[in-house]
Parts: sequence; structure tokens; C-alpha cells
Amino acid sequence: MSGLDIFAWIVLGVLLIAALVIWFVLAMLPGRIARARQHPQADAVNVAGWLGALFGGIFWPLALVWAFYKSEAAQVGGVPEADNTAVAKPPASKTSTGKTAAAKTPAGKAPAGKPAAEKTSAGKPSAGKTTARKKAAGKPPTGKTAEADQ
Repeated sequence: MSGLDIFAWIVLGVLLIAALVIWFVLAMLPGRIARARQHPQADAVNVAGWLGALFGGIFWPLALVWAFYKSEAAQVGGVPEADNTAVAKPPASKTSTGKTAAAKTPAGKAPAGKPAAEKTSAGKPSAGKTTARKKAAGKPPTGKTAEADQ
């Protein structure tokens, strides 16, 4: 065995070790990406990545795409997060008869001591709010809605 043969065996060994390291890194890549992106099925993506690597790379591209895909409905328990923007209503005050104060007020009118609704049924600010904003800004009120004034 000459020096050239020994050098060839060393190069072959280094190439085999490099191929195994690359295979190992590629096999665990989908699972690591899924964990880094906090994927809800990160463990399943990890298993799919390893199975794809073991079976010659057939399923590996699917595992890689799955690692990047995160559906909106895939939350804890499969239930989307609740809308936290809703404001809780304060409990209605009870009168001496035990009925709520809101039951005694006519429809469309605010109970005594409560401010009127800020928006109309169409979702636009009421004329009263526009007038208050114009007074604060030093402009004379025109009676139009806020969208027309701006």
C-alpha cells in the first residue's frame, strides 16, 4: 500500500463522515424549524422529518413544508383564541324593588347618570361627539359627522 492509497482511504473516510453529518442535520432540520416557530405539531413534524430521511427523502420535503405551515385554527386544544377586545359590561344596579335600572328606562335613552352612546347604529360617531370634538379644537360645529368634517 503506497502513500497515495492511504491518502485515498483518508479522503473516503472524511467524505463518509461528512455525508453522515449532513444526513443527520437534514433529518432533524424540519423538527428544529417547527420548534423554533412554536408549531402546534412540532413533535409530529420531527418524526416526519426522520421518517423522510430514513425512507430515502420521499417524505422529507413534506415535513419541511409542514414545519413552516401554521394554520390559524391550530391553537391550544384546537380552539382559536378568544377575542380579547370586548369590554366587559358593568353589572346593572338594582333598585329597591329588585329590578334592574335598565328595565325602567325607555328604549333608546341612557339611564340617569350614564353617558349617551358614543356611536350610532351605523357605527359612525354621533353628532354630539363631533360637536364636542370641534369645541375642544376651537372650531364651530357644523352638525356633520366626523368623516365629513375631516
